[in-house]
Amino acid sequence: MDHGGAASVVGTVSERELWEAWFAALDKALALQAHEYERRLEDLNGEASRLHTVMSMTVNREVFDKVQDADRDWKSRADKWMSENAGQDKGSESARFNLNSVLILLCTGTMIALEVWRILRAT
Repeated sequence: MDHGGAASVVGTVSERELWEAWFAALDKALALQAHEYERRLEDLNGEASRLHTVMSMTVNREVFDKVQDADRDWKSRADKWMSENAGQDKGSESARFNLNSVLILLCTGTMIALEVWRILRAT
Protein backbone atom coordinates (compact mmCIF):
# COMPACT_ATOMS: atom_id res chain seq x y z
CA MET A 1 0.00 0.00 0.00
CA ASP A 2 1.29 3.40 -0.87
CA HIS A 3 0.84 6.08 1.82
CA GLY A 4 3.01 8.52 0.01
CA GLY A 5 0.14 10.96 -0.60
CA ALA A 6 -0.76 11.13 3.09
CA ALA A 7 2.86 11.37 4.12
CA SER A 8 3.44 14.21 1.73
CA VAL A 9 0.47 16.17 3.14
CA VAL A 10 1.61 15.59 6.71
CA GLY A 11 5.13 16.40 5.70
CA THR A 12 4.09 19.85 4.54
CA VAL A 13 2.29 20.72 7.81
CA SER A 14 4.49 21.72 10.70
CA GLU A 15 3.95 20.50 14.23
CA ARG A 16 3.16 24.05 15.29
CA GLU A 17 0.39 24.29 12.69
CA LEU A 18 -1.08 21.01 13.93
CA TRP A 19 -1.13 22.32 17.51
CA GLU A 20 -2.68 25.59 16.36
CA ALA A 21 -5.39 23.72 14.48
CA TRP A 22 -6.01 21.51 17.51
CA PHE A 23 -6.33 24.53 19.83
CA ALA A 24 -8.58 26.31 17.33
CA ALA A 25 -10.84 23.25 17.23
CA LEU A 26 -10.78 23.10 21.04
CA ASP A 27 -11.73 26.78 21.26
CA LYS A 28 -14.60 26.20 18.85
CA ALA A 29 -15.80 23.16 20.84
CA LEU A 30 -15.68 25.15 24.10
CA ALA A 31 -17.60 28.03 22.50
CA LEU A 32 -20.26 25.61 21.25
CA GLN A 33 -20.47 24.01 24.70
CA ALA A 34 -20.82 27.42 26.37
CA HIS A 35 -23.55 28.36 23.89
CA GLU A 36 -25.40 25.09 24.64
CA TYR A 37 -25.12 25.68 28.42
CA GLU A 38 -26.47 29.19 27.95
CA ARG A 39 -29.40 27.85 25.90
CA ARG A 40 -30.23 25.25 28.53
CA LEU A 41 -30.03 27.77 31.36
CA GLU A 42 -32.34 30.05 29.40
CA ASP A 43 -34.81 27.16 29.08
CA LEU A 44 -34.62 26.62 32.85
CA ASN A 45 -35.16 30.29 33.63
CA GLY A 46 -38.48 30.56 35.43
CA GLU A 47 -38.86 26.78 35.71
CA ALA A 48 -38.89 26.93 39.52
CA SER A 49 -41.88 29.28 39.57
CA ARG A 50 -43.67 27.16 36.97
CA LEU A 51 -43.09 24.02 39.05
CA HIS A 52 -44.31 25.82 42.17
CA THR A 53 -47.51 26.77 40.36
CA VAL A 54 -48.05 23.20 39.16
CA MET A 55 -47.36 21.74 42.60
CA SER A 56 -49.81 24.15 44.23
CA MET A 57 -52.56 22.68 42.04
CA THR A 58 -51.83 19.06 42.96
CA VAL A 59 -52.97 17.02 45.93
CA ASN A 60 -50.39 15.68 48.35
CA ARG A 61 -50.04 11.96 48.99
CA GLU A 62 -51.79 12.03 52.38
CA VAL A 63 -54.95 13.62 50.96
CA PHE A 64 -54.88 11.29 47.96
CA ASP A 65 -54.66 8.27 50.25
CA LYS A 66 -57.60 9.53 52.33
CA VAL A 67 -59.72 9.93 49.21
CA GLN A 68 -58.73 6.47 47.99
CA ASP A 69 -59.61 4.96 51.39
CA ALA A 70 -62.99 6.69 51.36
CA ASP A 71 -63.64 5.42 47.82
CA ARG A 72 -62.68 1.85 48.76
CA ASP A 73 -64.91 2.06 51.84
CA TRP A 74 -67.82 3.32 49.73
CA LYS A 75 -67.35 0.56 47.17
CA SER A 76 -67.15 -2.05 49.91
CA ARG A 77 -70.36 -0.78 51.55
CA ALA A 78 -72.14 -0.57 48.19
CA ASP A 79 -71.05 -4.11 47.25
CA LYS A 80 -72.16 -5.41 50.63
CA TRP A 81 -75.52 -3.67 50.37
CA MET A 82 -76.06 -4.94 46.83
CA SER A 83 -75.18 -8.52 47.77
CA GLU A 84 -77.45 -8.40 50.83
CA ASN A 85 -80.39 -7.04 48.84
CA ALA A 86 -79.87 -8.85 45.53
CA GLY A 87 -82.28 -11.68 46.33
CA GLN A 88 -85.13 -9.38 47.37
CA ASP A 89 -86.29 -8.18 43.96
CA LYS A 90 -89.13 -10.28 42.56
CA GLY A 91 -91.22 -9.69 39.46
CA SER A 92 -92.65 -6.15 39.10
CA GLU A 93 -90.63 -4.90 42.07
CA SER A 94 -87.47 -5.44 40.04
CA ALA A 95 -87.63 -2.01 38.35
CA ARG A 96 -88.32 -0.25 41.67
CA PHE A 97 -85.48 -2.13 43.32
CA ASN A 98 -83.05 -1.22 40.54
CA LEU A 99 -84.11 2.44 40.73
CA ASN A 100 -83.64 2.42 44.50
CA SER A 101 -80.20 0.86 44.04
CA VAL A 102 -79.18 3.56 41.60
CA LEU A 103 -80.48 6.33 43.87
CA ILE A 104 -78.65 4.94 46.89
CA LEU A 105 -75.41 4.64 44.94
CA LEU A 106 -75.77 8.21 43.65
CA CYS A 107 -76.40 9.54 47.15
CA THR A 108 -73.44 7.62 48.51
CA GLY A 109 -71.24 8.95 45.68
CA THR A 110 -72.38 12.49 46.48
CA MET A 111 -71.49 11.97 50.12
CA ILE A 112 -68.01 10.82 49.10
CA ALA A 113 -67.59 13.85 46.84
CA LEU A 114 -68.56 16.10 49.75
CA GLU A 115 -66.10 14.30 52.03
CA VAL A 116 -63.33 14.76 49.46
CA TRP A 117 -64.17 18.43 49.17
CA ARG A 118 -64.07 18.77 52.98
CA ILE A 119 -60.66 17.04 53.15
CA LEU A 120 -59.24 19.18 50.38
CA ARG A 121 -60.58 22.33 51.98
CA ALA A 122 -59.02 21.39 55.33
CA THR A 123 -55.53 21.00 53.86
